[in-house]
Amino acid sequence: MKRQFKTYKGSISSLFLNKEPKVFAKQTIKGLFRVLLETTMEQNEQSAVLFKSTETKNFSGVLSRLEHNKNIETFSYCNSFPFSFETVEIQNKNLESDEFLIIISERFSICIYWKEIQNNIIEFYSSLNGEEIFSIIEYLQNQSKNQKLENILSTLKMDRRQNKNINDIFSKLIELNDEVEKELMCIDLKIDNSSKDNMSYSTIAHELRTPISIIDLNTNLLKKYFDKNISDTELKEKAENFYTAIQKSIFLLNEITNNLSAFSKDYKLNLAKENIDNEINTAINMLSAQTKEKHLEIVKTNNSGISEIKLDKMMFTRALLNLIKNAVEASKENGKIFVEILKIKDYLLIKIEDNGIGIKEENQNKLFTPFFTTKKTGTGIGLYESRKIIQSHNGDLKLISTGDTGSTFGIFLPIN
Repeated sequence: MKRQFKTYKGSISSLFLNKEPKVFAKQTIKGLFRVLLETTMEQNEQSAVLFKSTETKNFSGVLSRLEHNKNIETFSYCNSFPFSFETVEIQNKNLESDEFLIIISERFSICIYWKEIQNNIIEFYSSLNGEEIFSIIEYLQNQSKNQKLENILSTLKMDRRQNKNINDIFSKLIELNDEVEKELMCIDLKIDNSSKDNMSYSTIAHELRTPISIIDLNTNLLKKYFDKNISDTELKEKAENFYTAIQKSIFLLNEITNNLSAFSKDYKLNLAKENIDNEINTAINMLSAQTKEKHLEIVKTNNSGISEIKLDKMMFTRALLNLIKNAVEASKENGKIFVEILKIKDYLLIKIEDNGIGIKEENQNKLFTPFFTTKKTGTGIGLYESRKIIQSHNGDLKLISTGDTGSTFGIFLPIN
């Protein structure tokens, strides 16, 4: 029996038959969004893409490429959008917070839908069922009919000979994401509901390593299966792309897990008198490749009258590298970074000043919070770890100033 969508006023989630939503972190959907669009573009076949997102800036790179792909007709259900896609207006308040990506191509059909239920946490549905996906498109067409989309769907040639194999890849990808995200959600809940003193980061990291290893193992088995049993060269290439994307995610998760383990440790320092100029010069030299790439000059001055101070050489260098690396990443090309050493009462102050755009006021109180980051590829651990190291020296790490001409961080170390 055909649905009567014209009287339906709710969210798209109700159109998924016999499905329960899964709970993911929003970042995972962004990654899945990019993988699916990249796969569609690599097919080089006639396709139609329908999408709606409240944060299109997160997908600007892949959408820019999609804009210039002649084989793909793209329809945007966003009210304001910087790209020249076909825009479909929907006047339905129940759909304002809905976000979705629908792909109809010659080889496969897929729909992913997500809706934010709290900060960076989303409920998620996915479908590889062609009939179900066309029902969702029919509903969207009843909301605001687009004749161009209607014509494309009626003429799109469907070759489903490899559809099952491709759907198997997508299903496995979504399943792997689900396993990882369940573990990450457990971490989020433990962090939200526990004080820092009661957090067992080591235990969390240990629990997380097992599913990561299982995902890694099964991904490799899946790749071997495709290499051995699938003769279609094009399908093998698609599987290879998915394998590469998953491996990159596994690498990032292992990095996060290693850093989680470090959280549970109290740093045991091996203090010795060290030449402060030599230690800072060492850190600067270690970042020479990054500074050359951006044509940056690091200017160091010592106005403290102090040459030696008690440090744990290895741990201090680790903290200092984090700070100077952040300054390099924040700075504009062809600029200067200033590292100045001063004596302030009983403390040695090391100031690190970049020439970036500064730090937004709403982010300043979160800088030293674990997992907080404004970087696309950051883990939000560097500043937290650096401050912990400096505090273990009975000192402190602070944001001294910030503005539209740059930010200055200060390392305070006791002289005695």
